[in-house]
Amino acid sequence: PMIRKDNGNDEGNNNNDIHLDEKEMASRAGCNFLTHIPELIDWLVLQCPSKRLVIGQYAYLDSAAFVKVSLAMDAVASECLRQRPDSALAYLCSPTDVFAIPPAARDASARQYKEDMNNKEFQNRILQLLSGNHMLQQNIVPGTRATAGNHPKIPI
Repeated sequence: PMIRKDNGNDEGNNNNDIHLDEKEMASRAGCNFLTHIPELIDWLVLQCPSKRLVIGQYAYLDSAAFVKVSLAMDAVASECLRQRPDSALAYLCSPTDVFAIPPAARDASARQYKEDMNNKEFQNRILQLLSGNHMLQQNIVPGTRATAGNHPKIPI
């Protein structure tokens, strides 16, 4: 294994390669999102300057610690995007992620789901049967609207 000293050149110049054994590599790997934010930003924005930077945010901690690491990831991403506006963000979504969408998008999703279920009814029934009714489930909930002084209730 090797690491490359950053000389600002991503053209493949091997003059700065440093060879490490696996133990040494492991001792240097990783960072602490909560305590190394400035160092992480500095390192990320210097990577492959002639290419588009894609930042993946894949961290999880239980309870309040997740809020902290999420805020840290957002801070890192925001600053990287400020310094390298051509960058992109990548997220790994989970079944527990919830996204607010406009009513028109919700209605279009419901129409498409119904159309797809009707057009391929036989195949869909087979898939539902084989999956124990876990596949092909509609992924939207009925909409709610806030009124003055009244907040929408979200079904849980």
